[in-house]
Amino acid sequence: MTADRFANHPSHPHVAEHSDSSLNPRLALRLHYRTLPVEADSFSTFNSLFASSPNAIWLDSPGAAFSILCDSTGPFARSLFADAHNPHPNAFAQAQDLLDSYHVKIPADLPCQFALGIVGAFGYELRTHADAVTNPRSAVDSAGLVGWLRRGHSNPRSAVDPLASSAPTCSNGDPESTHTGGDSRTFQTGDSLPDLALIYTDRAVVIDHTTHQTHLLFLLPAQDALPAQDVLPAQGQSHPQAWLAQAERDQYAWLDTAVDVVTTNRAAAKPPTAHSGPAAIPTIQNSGVPEFVLDQSKAEYIESIHRSLEYIARGDSYEVCLTNTAQGPSIAQMGITPRDAYSALRHTSPVPYGAYLQFHPPIADYAPFHILSASPEQFLKITAGRVTAQPIKGTRPREANADEDAARRRELKANPKDRAENLMIVDLLRNDLGRVCEVDSVRVPRIFAVKSYSHVHQLVSTIEGRLKPGVSPLECMAACFPGGSMTGAPKIRTMEIIEELERRPRGFYSGAVGWVSPNGYADLSIVIRTLVCSPHATTFGVGGAIVADSDPSDEFEETMVKARALLEALGAKIQQS
Repeated sequence: MTADRFANHPSHPHVAEHSDSSLNPRLALRLHYRTLPVEADSFSTFNSLFASSPNAIWLDSPGAAFSILCDSTGPFARSLFADAHNPHPNAFAQAQDLLDSYHVKIPADLPCQFALGIVGAFGYELRTHADAVTNPRSAVDSAGLVGWLRRGHSNPRSAVDPLASSAPTCSNGDPESTHTGGDSRTFQTGDSLPDLALIYTDRAVVIDHTTHQTHLLFLLPAQDALPAQDVLPAQGQSHPQAWLAQAERDQYAWLDTAVDVVTTNRAAAKPPTAHSGPAAIPTIQNSGVPEFVLDQSKAEYIESIHRSLEYIARGDSYEVCLTNTAQGPSIAQMGITPRDAYSALRHTSPVPYGAYLQFHPPIADYAPFHILSASPEQFLKITAGRVTAQPIKGTRPREANADEDAARRRELKANPKDRAENLMIVDLLRNDLGRVCEVDSVRVPRIFAVKSYSHVHQLVSTIEGRLKPGVSPLECMAACFPGGSMTGAPKIRTMEIIEELERRPRGFYSGAVGWVSPNGYADLSIVIRTLVCSPHATTFGVGGAIVADSDPSDEFEETMVKARALLEALGAKIQQS
């Protein structure tokens, strides 16, 4: 990626072609689609088309508009794994490189906002890379990412350049996969995981739960002159014409298979929806009850809350989003598969931002891993140049009795402490978005709304703005990363406090999962209510906002409420210390 390409990336997604390809020649591809008049069953379709792929993703929104199923085995697909330890090249610049791998022509009548592109997960520790993009106190000055790139800090061929013939190739079906970064991070599990895991997908199944249709998206070479040899992926450079012809045949073969799979795997009557009360029946039966151990015991976590309150009293922070990590046996040790676990989770805790991600990095630095997410929280959605954030701050458990449940809901909406917590995060996000949005365009159309899910009621607000011309979705993401609901305010100082008190990396928890397409649209969730499964352990994070009038015991109990859906899905419990 060059500075000019990033600087000139338009903010108006209806423009199909986003940069002058003469500045940086790329292979020209055209997005094609076929719409089927049936709503595919997402679980069966994923199992049939994608589950055997090394890197496969299912963004699961049965109660919302679209679900997206994709992988990285197509001829134009790529993958990227990186960690936060090495700041050069910057992770967000690498993600932009991946998004800019090809010059994609998008049809004006595409029936969905998703237009292929990058899909995956950003870990919380990439906060240092986001800070380098947007914070004048860091190594990068107020010129931001573009200025930083212009000073030569990003090598355009080091991260995900499709021209680099030396890029590693994955032997298990991933056409082109790149790893960048320094020392990998080892958690208590003994498994080393990246902080950034992305694929560029060149084919996908998009299930429209509103129109009950299924769209099959795929990339083909554009009908232009044969490109110069060096703009092809590495594996196509020796015989470019033959390779492109075979790539086209592969894509049409996939399309034929996908049509057969979708038409024979139609969705059943009704997708999972929120229960009227808590779902208390685990769907997985273990020979014993798996136990999860908290990284900080109840006493230690309460002590961290007291220390947070001291920082708040000193004026260092107004709100500290303190978290804890629970670690349990691996999915295999529980006698189940990641898909079993996700199937249970999506039924006990249906949410608008479910996600199943499986990654098998083709490099020895990282272990294979899965992310199983039942997140209710939107991080950012970018549509036609408009950006929306919907932070959650404020939680109450659901009650089985309808009257008691309604009382919980009313109490949450009226509670001054929860409203204050929520308002602080709203102000923080207004500030974050103000960096990348047009003057006076940032507004709060909805504040202190209560949304109810299977296990909890949540207090949610909505912030909107219009991106400045030239601001890309990834620049917007960097300006807001990590989501303010997972940090507190003021953001930079509070993250320093969090690092001191938590004493461990959060990993993917508190980061983001979702997609960014070359048409300028994006949709990402906050990684909460999420299991991270590696070969030797299963982990999840829980936390809450600490403010001046927080009660430490109540705050700890709130974290246990948030853990309930994850534990119930696994038939597990927290080990009592």
